[in-house]
Amino acid sequence: MILASLVFYSLLDVRHLGVLIFSAAFNYAIGAALTYRINALKNTQSWLIAGIGFNLALLGGYKYIGFAAQLAGIDIPPVAAPLGISFFTFHQLAYLIDIHRRRIRPSGMRDYALYVTFFPHLIAGPIMRYGQFAPQLSPPARTIAYGAGLFFFSVGLFKKTVLADTFAPISDRIFAVAATSSGVERLEAWKGALAYAWQIYFDFSGYADMAIGLGLLLGIALPINFDSPYKATSMADFWRRWHITLSQFLRDYIYIPLGGSRHGKIRQSAALLVTMSLAGLWHGAAWTFVVWGTLHGAFLAMVHGWRWGPGRRIIFPRLVSIGMTFASVTLLWVLFRAENWENAMHYYHAMFAYPAPVSLPLNAMEWLSNAVWREWLWIGAGGLVIFALKPAAHWVGYDHDTHVIERLDVTWRHAIISGILLWISFKAMSGEPSRSFVYFVF
Repeated sequence: MILASLVFYSLLDVRHLGVLIFSAAFNYAIGAALTYRINALKNTQSWLIAGIGFNLALLGGYKYIGFAAQLAGIDIPPVAAPLGISFFTFHQLAYLIDIHRRRIRPSGMRDYALYVTFFPHLIAGPIMRYGQFAPQLSPPARTIAYGAGLFFFSVGLFKKTVLADTFAPISDRIFAVAATSSGVERLEAWKGALAYAWQIYFDFSGYADMAIGLGLLLGIALPINFDSPYKATSMADFWRRWHITLSQFLRDYIYIPLGGSRHGKIRQSAALLVTMSLAGLWHGAAWTFVVWGTLHGAFLAMVHGWRWGPGRRIIFPRLVSIGMTFASVTLLWVLFRAENWENAMHYYHAMFAYPAPVSLPLNAMEWLSNAVWREWLWIGAGGLVIFALKPAAHWVGYDHDTHVIERLDVTWRHAIISGILLWISFKAMSGEPSRSFVYFVF
């Protein structure tokens, strides 16, 4: 599996394979030094700082050197970052910090090499802790789950090739037009925002489902990364459902060390703003990402602020809470998607400008033959899938509280669904090449 993972990683650009191997080797050496000093009852602080510094320098050198140079007024050519560097860097940061905190004991170079390079989660997660991964490599813990693995993979592939790749052209076109001087009308702007909300959800959750499916086919249970995030009743609930493993990483390694909720509401709000600002910067080296993360932090601080003292908590009906949260998330996706700050402002202006008159088709056939309205039909279908259907994990024995699959309840119905979804997905892929995953750029 290590060899297969290295070959897999080399397929896009073999030149970056050396970065992955060097990063893994250096972090393994730091982990060994930490373990030695722990066994010798010596202080590990300096070695941990060295390990964190190396990982942040490697990540910053590839992802943020251009952004820093731009702030300093220096023009340098762009540097192509190795695929998945944000994810395998976070994996290794968690590994070093957990050794320092005495939460794990390394089990050898082979297990660590597979932990870092394991191809299902190498490119875009889920972000998995070493303490979750390594125990599964020792029999009899490892089991192959063919039915559940195929089911997860088929659902994820369908999400990506049929759903996400259908909404991507809609959002791409509208965001591109909105960035020009001509702009778009308000209805089109909202369509583009919804199309992108559907695209990024189906794209990233589809990848996560495929990763989980491949893991199960190889005997490794990866953590669940999505749990109906657009059904969240608050921004805090959203981040418990969206990119769950990233949320847990940010909580355990940034938010809690900054004080969390232990030192009053002002300190907690500051910790939330810093944590989410860094989360935005992790996604991309641009002010739009930083502001996107900071605004999420502000919303999280507001959610906790509503709970200050007796009688101050504001409670909305569930459907109202879901609608408010989804609207907030969708509006912030505009910052996430826009190429720069100016384009984002143009887009917001289009969304809230006075609408131009909209001519409605006269009959059903004219409505169906109109490309613009067919796109709205797709938007509606995507919303129905997101809000009416349960995620794949809920079909096989998912525990909502622990975010793990407690059992694998797979029947012949799952096999039929898998076959149908795979057939549709392969038909879609044969007609047009699939687009890159959204999170490949991070």
